[in-house]
Amino acid sequence: MLTNSMDRGHDARDPQAGRIQAEDGQNPSRGAEEYFQEAMVAPLRQAQELGEAEIVVGVPFYNEVDTIASVLQTAAEGLREYYPGRKCVIVAVGCPAGREALSAAEATSVGYGIDRIAFLLDHEKISGKGWATWAIMEIARTLGADLVLLEADLRSRDRDGVTEGLAPEWVSRLLEPIKMAKADLVVSRFARHCMEAPLSDHVFYPLLTAIYDCPIHDLTGGQWGISYYLLRSYLKQSPYPPSMEAGGYGADSWLATTAAITGATICEAHLGIKVHRPSLAKAELVLTQAARVLFDRAPASYARWEKTDVPGEQLVKPLATFGTKSPHRPDEVPTVPEQLVDKYRQSYSRFHTLFEWALPGELFSQLDILAETDAASFHFSHALWAQIVYHLILASTFTTEYAEGDLVSALVTGYEGHLASSALEMQALRDRLASLDREEAEHLVCLEASRQVELMVDEFIRIRPDFLAAWESSEEARKPPVPNVTYREFIPGVPLVVPSELATPEGTTVSVNVVYETIFHGYKRDFDSFIYEKLGIPRRADSMEIVSRLRDFMLTVETELAHTFLTDDLNTVPGTQAVVDAIFAHFSRQDTFSLVPEMASWLLWRYPPTNLLTKLGYTYLDELLTRHAPNDVLALASWTEEHDYKDQVGALFKESIRTEHFVAGSLRPIVVDLDEYPSLAGMKESPSLSRVAGRLVGVYAVRLAAHASRAAELLAPQQVLGEHDF
Repeated sequence: MLTNSMDRGHDARDPQAGRIQAEDGQNPSRGAEEYFQEAMVAPLRQAQELGEAEIVVGVPFYNEVDTIASVLQTAAEGLREYYPGRKCVIVAVGCPAGREALSAAEATSVGYGIDRIAFLLDHEKISGKGWATWAIMEIARTLGADLVLLEADLRSRDRDGVTEGLAPEWVSRLLEPIKMAKADLVVSRFARHCMEAPLSDHVFYPLLTAIYDCPIHDLTGGQWGISYYLLRSYLKQSPYPPSMEAGGYGADSWLATTAAITGATICEAHLGIKVHRPSLAKAELVLTQAARVLFDRAPASYARWEKTDVPGEQLVKPLATFGTKSPHRPDEVPTVPEQLVDKYRQSYSRFHTLFEWALPGELFSQLDILAETDAASFHFSHALWAQIVYHLILASTFTTEYAEGDLVSALVTGYEGHLASSALEMQALRDRLASLDREEAEHLVCLEASRQVELMVDEFIRIRPDFLAAWESSEEARKPPVPNVTYREFIPGVPLVVPSELATPEGTTVSVNVVYETIFHGYKRDFDSFIYEKLGIPRRADSMEIVSRLRDFMLTVETELAHTFLTDDLNTVPGTQAVVDAIFAHFSRQDTFSLVPEMASWLLWRYPPTNLLTKLGYTYLDELLTRHAPNDVLALASWTEEHDYKDQVGALFKESIRTEHFVAGSLRPIVVDLDEYPSLAGMKESPSLSRVAGRLVGVYAVRLAAHASRAAELLAPQQVLGEHDF
């Protein structure tokens, strides 16, 4: 229970209150969504107890013990200063490694009038920035609030009496475009050194501009403002992170691309200088996961390309910006271009074969030459980089020769080459400006770097028509050929696509129109015979009289069926069994050939159904066969095992089975009780006929009787056993 004390965040739960963990934390069969739902029960209950709120500030964290307290305090200060009297909630959500940060968050005073919810998603399957972001969005939606997302590693500093970095006004700058200008998504934009955010400059900015028509300059900025309207849209499209990458550092890519694809109003907010502790290892992980999400989302953006693309050009509208640029200059980020060139060479050697397959010969030759070029002559052009990106996206979307992860890794290699080239050019410019003041020279270098980034984006846009043409060509290539078909309606209002002509066994062709008319007149003749002869309805009867007589007939049929078949409760196993027995007793059918139990057992011992053993909780096959007949087990295995298992059993069947291994007998139904075997609930819902085992298996007892009558049509001794009949 949350209180309104000055020391907000402590509640009446146990000392482990912030740690939300599934009781069955080691069960490998449970999905991430299930763990997420379980972990969100208590936090959502707290949100419901709070009622409604106008603003939520969310802070996803890993274990930023040194900074999370100041982030929460600064957020609270911004809420009090810019939104006094508003109902505000601060939500901090961490991963399993964040216990110390959680303790720090809970011990931090956020002041009177601001509520707080803090907890961990304490299972490895739901560990990551994306899962924490989804949890925060879910709480904000429950509260009906607009949302600000802040990173947990933000810092601030004092320079010449001026505060740089995280400041209370960040909350206002991320929220005011939503409150005042009806924006849906506000993306942070920082005053960066030219080598501080190379992922944004060289990958995300050009891709978002050219492919998604959404020129976000600093996707890796990490601070967001999200309207309640867009929150609802996000969670409606995907209640959980749609991929492993979106559950991690790919979450930002998903937020941006989904907003762009759905036509949301997006703007940027200038936040000044970002003070944090960058990590090279984290940067590569961010690139891999975020780029993979961009690749995955490209097909969803294609519909927008068709609507907005202008032949021969692309009209790129810059995003509206809120706030003013910071007059302060960021710190210089030192780089060693030669090391970047060496890193490109090493990466390229790993993906040499992939590049040869994915790229046209001319582009591949350029990469090959660059791999042998020394740093003094190394030049990775904007055009080469743009073409590599486009070809890798096409390969990811339309081919299966290489895994998407390998294609994204190849993208990282290209990025390293282009970044190395840019760093070399900037270093050469520094050398030429050596006579100037160092700070002034660095400022000029960054201006040139920004100009080069814009030239690179222009190159992405220039080549985009070729990319779209290749996309359309690939789309057409994978479409099935258009057959010679016609449309018919055997059922009114339900069109049926059929070939215009059919081949007869004699090799001639017959018009489908002739077949249709023959079938149609046959149905009409049968209908007239049933209505006028069997029911005795006068031929002069109008439609209302025919409908009335049909209704009376159907009521009689239902009454007879109830007395004959539906004599027991279908919600119980004995009742279902009785109904099934009645159906089998009243419908005439031929016996079926099935394996003798000894041979069914022999097949099972040769290839034990491991999935079925696991699902039913057995360790050894003999335990399973003690409780279940071999033919029953063989029939159930046809549901539970992989396709390879069926192929193996089928091959063994063809090699070893002889006539004497079969016996004529009646079809036997297997009625499965879900209370006794709850693990079978994940299987198919409709009954399945196993001809080899001589069983009709139904998982859901209440559904079995409705399908059992169909068995008579399926059974005949002369039927040929196929490889999938197990």
